[in-house]
Amino acid sequence: MGAVFDEIVGDIETKSHRPVWMMRQAGRYLPEYRAVRSKFSNFMDFCFHPQAATEVTLQPIARFGFDAAIMFSDILVIPQALGQKVWFVSGEGPKLGPLPSLDDMEKRLESGAVINHLSKVYTAITMTRAELKQNTDLIGFCGGPWTLITYMIEGGSSSNYHQALDLADKNQQFFDRLMALVEKAVVHHLVAQIKAGANLVQVFDSWAGGIPGHKARQRWSFDPLMKIADEVGKFAPTVLFAKGLAIELAQNKQAAWSQHGGKVAVAIGQDQGFDAVRRHLPDNIATQGNIDPQLMVGDWSLLKQKTGKLLQGMASKNRHVINLGHGITPNAKVDNVQRWVEYIQEYPR
Repeated sequence: MGAVFDEIVGDIETKSHRPVWMMRQAGRYLPEYRAVRSKFSNFMDFCFHPQAATEVTLQPIARFGFDAAIMFSDILVIPQALGQKVWFVSGEGPKLGPLPSLDDMEKRLESGAVINHLSKVYTAITMTRAELKQNTDLIGFCGGPWTLITYMIEGGSSSNYHQALDLADKNQQFFDRLMALVEKAVVHHLVAQIKAGANLVQVFDSWAGGIPGHKARQRWSFDPLMKIADEVGKFAPTVLFAKGLAIELAQNKQAAWSQHGGKVAVAIGQDQGFDAVRRHLPDNIATQGNIDPQLMVGDWSLLKQKTGKLLQGMASKNRHVINLGHGITPNAKVDNVQRWVEYIQEYPR
């Protein structure tokens, strides 16, 4: 296994540097990615093209030598696989058609139609794994249930999640049934990715911070994330990313963390301190992230300073994977990424 996997499970005795990868590392900041993307007018067609997905997944590994590749795909493949229409509008982002009936979505999941719809994603994973060196991890991923549900109900991105929150308030039975369905679909998709060749996975609950109130966050984000980790952890380690809520997630689940040692990592956004999260976690739980993606846009000197401070601050600690606090932006400087990876891999533990 590779350095990221070993950092999470605790097999780090012979590792010379902190492992590093980057969320959205196969993305628009790379000219070679844009060249492949330009061949597809439909973004979802791009995601479901095994050869193209494999090519762009491997691009940042070839250029930068990251310790892990994250499979190129999109979180909205799940709603599409459940029967909801999904498309992307230039300059506006994703759009989703009317929500199918719960009965129809449950039938698709139980019949195997969801996994069959996603078969090209798994083909791409198998192809990518065959191209990677054995010591380079391959990460599969999926959206968190709350995040996926907001897209499904809102019909796209939202700044206030008004329709999702209104549905949860007025029809709790329907909302809970939808949450359970999507949670199950997430587990199926993650396990299938692992069986296809991914050796760890990440769950992106990117809109978790928009859930109002601690009790709702526990019910709609933290509890589903831990249930997913329980199921998927039987097959591979899982990184949990509740954007903006790493401290609250760590604190909320203190009683459960010890039993997840070697199976779970908590991703930390740039807005939350490494030490503030770690104080709520036992030593056998890994963390990830914390570097502001905007630093990739500016001067290398500031990025180096902030990264060095993080590395120095964790000098006596284990189980942290260097990453950004969220995905790299399209205007990031390629030279910054190259120097950043080299700096981390040359910095002694």
